[in-house]
Amino acid sequence: MGLAYALDRIDKDPAVNLINYGAFLEAYPPADEVRIKENTSWSCSHGIERWRSDCGCNSGTNAQWNQAWRRPLRDALDWLRDTLAPGFEAELGRYFKDPWKARDDYIDVVLQRDSESIERFLRGHSRRALSSSDQITVLKLLEMQRNTMLMYTSCGWFFDELSGIETVQVIQYAARAVQLAASLFEEGLEQPFLERLARAPSNIREHGDGSRIYEKWLRPAAVTLAQVGAHFGISSLFRDYGEQNRIYSYTATRRAYQYWEAGRASLVVGRVGISSVVTWESADFLFALLHFGDHNISCGLAAPGSLDNPTAMQEELAAAFGQGDFPSVVQLIDRYFKGPLYSVKSLFRDDQRSILESILQTRINDAIALFRAAYDPNVPLLRFLKNTNSPTPAPLALAGELVLNHSLKEEMAAAHLDHDQIRDLMEQARLARVPLNETTLEFTLRQNIENQNAEFDENPTQYDVLDDLATAVELVYALPFHVVLRKVQNTHFKIGVRLRGQY
Repeated sequence: MGLAYALDRIDKDPAVNLINYGAFLEAYPPADEVRIKENTSWSCSHGIERWRSDCGCNSGTNAQWNQAWRRPLRDALDWLRDTLAPGFEAELGRYFKDPWKARDDYIDVVLQRDSESIERFLRGHSRRALSSSDQITVLKLLEMQRNTMLMYTSCGWFFDELSGIETVQVIQYAARAVQLAASLFEEGLEQPFLERLARAPSNIREHGDGSRIYEKWLRPAAVTLAQVGAHFGISSLFRDYGEQNRIYSYTATRRAYQYWEAGRASLVVGRVGISSVVTWESADFLFALLHFGDHNISCGLAAPGSLDNPTAMQEELAAAFGQGDFPSVVQLIDRYFKGPLYSVKSLFRDDQRSILESILQTRINDAIALFRAAYDPNVPLLRFLKNTNSPTPAPLALAGELVLNHSLKEEMAAAHLDHDQIRDLMEQARLARVPLNETTLEFTLRQNIENQNAEFDENPTQYDVLDDLATAVELVYALPFHVVLRKVQNTHFKIGVRLRGQY
């Protein structure tokens, strides 16, 4: 708020013109030339050794750790870079006039990754008209180079441990370059790369070395078109996909989709086209999946040409499912789809969490109903125990804590806050000596208010929304815990500045 106020005051001063650094340099070009002293840095007294050796500089996470992993990791990445460079130059040289200049100019695509930008880039660098397969090869080569540059990201070397998120991300960039190289060149690079990574020791015994970290986290994180197809099929059970859908850096085109339901179980058979927004490679997949109504899902995936008679397969699955013969459905999926079966574990992490939350919600509601049956009849007893300073039995205390906090969370997430109900629940918690889950309740209420505030920000003439906001803020100051309203305050300040400029 203080910075916003200062900038507002400065901006209103006619003698001052607020600009960014780029505009300043354009208006006032450098008058002197300086020479940078090579191999020096601001954060390491050993020159740039922090980024390539065990120089002794660390962030202080653990005084007993060393950074002996830096040199072998850098050696492994340098080997990968130097091994990929000749193949990149030769292969891209078949299509482009200057492969390395194209590599540098590829930043224009990265900054604006749409069809028009990519086509403009291809026209500007290609020797001739490129076929669809040529375009995919070119984009893969450039993505391979982009990832070989990203694997030198500074923060990956700055901290103390090989298994830290920054260094793991660096290795993941390398893993992506290796994955792309496997689809471009005959020579396999993953095994020799892993042998070099194995020389980089972790300070944490369970992680071992760079090779084990790669196997544990980075190989499973590699994404293929088939995995995106399986993700589409499984997640379609929980969201209403349209004909054309964006799934992170892929597009999914639904070509066929059949759904059957029997009680809590469901069967889906469909066909989807998956295309990468980044490399333009694409493929179609048939999929069939059985959902038992909880977290158990079996999904088979195959290329359309690998099944002799997809229609017969669909009819057999539907017949077995219609008879409630779920074991036969699983056997049929396993028989028709020869590859690995996919499950909830195969979903991308963010969607996996949201889908698991959806699955769990039914179970949570069932559990809350059981606790409520134990708590509600005993409310008078709990109040009597409080008045007589008698201890509350642990099972009843737990039931009250779960029921009241759950009810408060639901009320604080509602579109229209019922102040009387919230105050009543708060009073019940006080009388029954029930501890509040203040962190969860604060977060729930804050998000609700911030969402209302964003709606008001889009149209400040929605006075009903403003009324809801005002009553929500009144509620905040009546609660026994603090609710952070910083974002709401900042937004209202901007709205006020904007409105003052209009009237």
